[in-house]
Amino acid sequence: VLQDGWLWTGDLATKDDEGRFRIVGRRKEMFISGGENVYPSELERLLHDHPAVAQAAVVGVPDARWGEVGLMSVVPRSDAHLDGPTLQAWLRDRVARFKVPKHVRIVSHLPTSGAGKVLKNELVRTFLEETAAMPTPTIRDHDVRTHDGVRVRVTEAGARSGHPVVLVHGNFASRRWWTDQLSAAPAGVRLIAIDLPNFGASDALASSPDLDAYAAALEATLDTLGLEACALVGHSLGAAVVERLALHAPHRVTGMLLVDGPPPEGLPRPEEHYALLGSFLGQREMLAAALAPMAATRTPPYW
Repeated sequence: VLQDGWLWTGDLATKDDEGRFRIVGRRKEMFISGGENVYPSELERLLHDHPAVAQAAVVGVPDARWGEVGLMSVVPRSDAHLDGPTLQAWLRDRVARFKVPKHVRIVSHLPTSGAGKVLKNELVRTFLEETAAMPTPTIRDHDVRTHDGVRVRVTEAGARSGHPVVLVHGNFASRRWWTDQLSAAPAGVRLIAIDLPNFGASDALASSPDLDAYAAALEATLDTLGLEACALVGHSLGAAVVERLALHAPHRVTGMLLVDGPPPEGLPRPEEHYALLGSFLGQREMLAAALAPMAATRTPPYW
């Protein structure tokens, strides 16, 4: 393992301004998620600092959208209760968002070799086997035409009879932005992602649209889908559209989740200034559970 007089150990290290080196991980364990390097050892050190964690291991696993994402397998202490979303939120306060593992397994033990080394290949193999055994959500693409003749492209996933949750994308995007969520539709939820007019595969509006026009188009789409009321999730521009619809037609909205959207009129907390929105806040648990896969890869919503 000597090359040109150097011993190649496979360790990755950083060097600070004072010339000191710090081991940050193993080259073969590093994975690349969305073009960013992720070092499992960094996350493992943090997880071992968590008071409820006895053991933890992080590996990279394949992901259709990001190339690879993290999988953390965690053994809780005997007197502790752990869940995946709580651990992910804890990590988001400590590392860059892209480093937070998308998948979490709470386990009773980690597979180890005779020498006590965690067998990370076994963690990957088990995850892939479990994923392959899971039923693939049925994803349905179709067009609907609103009462004013605008064709809107819609992608649906989950149970047709489930609680409807409509996903509205942001600027320079389309319904495909929600691929992660559509591919992991929770039980009992009907996820519906739409292309706003002027985006994706939907028709363009006759005139230059503003928020009121987009909100009207969204409401017309709900009418065409037969949804008298539903939960709405908006990202960026979609968040502003969702909020505008909620202000104009609150009876159509059973819950609302705004992701990466600027607070209305520059105010920091919408619920402080729009009493009308207060009734929507009680739905946060339902929406958080319905969209749990978003937590690892998206900016947290404000309410």
